[in-house]
Amino acid sequence: MTAAAAPARFTGRTALLTAAASGIGAATARRLAADGASVLVTDLDAEGVRRGAEEIRAAGGRVRDQRLDVTSPGQWAEAAAEPEPEPEPEPEPESWAGQRRPC
Repeated sequence: MTAAAAPARFTGRTALLTAAASGIGAATARRLAADGASVLVTDLDAEGVRRGAEEIRAAGGRVRDQRLDVTSPGQWAEAAAEPEPEPEPEPEPESWAGQRRPC
């Protein structure tokens, strides 16, 4: 997410986090996203996970937020049925007189 970020060791993986509107859940979501994971942040606090998801997106992470009551089997089914966030396309390098430049 930044030039000095850790290697993307979770690229290609998806993490579903509960209780992710604040505290340890939110911090874990930010860290996993920074390490390349797509994250689904959930909590009873829909506004809290929305704010957290906006922060992750602003930092370049792939995230989806959803209100989730972990005691509801129906809501678990909804969370599992939703597609994961779409990957952002990688820019294709171009060659200009022997120099590689991003598109």
